[in-house]
Amino acid sequence: GTETFSDHKIVIADMQFDELFKVFTTKPKNTAAPLAVRQLADGTGVASYQTTLQEHLYNHIPSSDSATGVWAATTSAILAAAEASIGRMHRSAANRFILPNPRVALLSKRQQELRLLAQSGHHKATELKQGRNRISHEIRAIQRDAANTRLDKIAEQVEAAPNSAQMFTAAAILRSGDRQQRVVVESADGHVLVQDEDKASRVRDHFQAQFGSTSNDPIPPPPPHQLLSPVTEVEVTAALNRLNNRKACGPDNIPGELLKYASTVLAPTIAGIINTSLTLGEDLSSVIGPGTLIPLAKPNKPRGPVTNLRPIVLLNTIRKVMSLITLKRISSDVSRHLGPVQSGFRPGRSTSDVIWTQRWIAAKRA
Repeated sequence: GTETFSDHKIVIADMQFDELFKVFTTKPKNTAAPLAVRQLADGTGVASYQTTLQEHLYNHIPSSDSATGVWAATTSAILAAAEASIGRMHRSAANRFILPNPRVALLSKRQQELRLLAQSGHHKATELKQGRNRISHEIRAIQRDAANTRLDKIAEQVEAAPNSAQMFTAAAILRSGDRQQRVVVESADGHVLVQDEDKASRVRDHFQAQFGSTSNDPIPPPPPHQLLSPVTEVEVTAALNRLNNRKACGPDNIPGELLKYASTVLAPTIAGIINTSLTLGEDLSSVIGPGTLIPLAKPNKPRGPVTNLRPIVLLNTIRKVMSLITLKRISSDVSRHLGPVQSGFRPGRSTSDVIWTQRWIAAKRA
């Protein structure tokens, strides 16, 4: 090398390391594992969950109470029954949640015992090592079979979807484990916000101004009255069976699978809640109103401005059920007012049909 003079001088800095720590570290995630609802989807835990839920409903649902009170008790019964019957997922070494496997747990325990014996200077260390290797091969075989089974189920889900929706279904399943980038939010004067509370306030205020206009008078609620055709258990069961699996839940933390795979058990209670609330004019806004706002960055847009965020609201599952019941009742009347070119949000139709038709006509005229 070569020698050169340095102009470095002593620098005294007064830094707030607690603020820097907040900038360069992420907020600790919730360590609670999700409920193992996959056991309901593959049919292994349905019977146990339904039986446990029936017992909880019988013991905890009040005989006479407000609709919101009955639903609060029903929610507690659902979560307690799921916790007692199907349990929660296990966290794997790759920081992913997986279903518990008793055989793998037993083999892992035995493998750990052999490892401790080998490290303690046992005279049969070579045989112990060979036994550990055999257990490792067996664990890998079990995990490989489980992975192949999961891929077969994914293929079944894709093939069961309508032809026009298979591509979207496959993309959603394959991307379900992708990590989303952290959302960058700027203040009104263009400074990047660091605290999560400030980000949430900024995003909430922006979208509330966009969608929560108070310029128009709100529609007054209808007076209490009984429906000419009350909601039946059959309608509720059909709506519950239409709930999709593997969907994020709202503030109530109830996955759709917990309602879907206990439709016959929950249908009488949910039908009673809806009919009672309409007859008595009870406000269900505390049940169906809340939602969790998730801001997603728009692709190919600069990160930071709130105008470049797309809002996604995760609703409570009971609201989805009520929406499906309402949609089923009004769909025939609404369809009479829709033109033949309307393809989006219609059963048996897709916007891809319009695109294909347009390209087919263009090719015929070419």
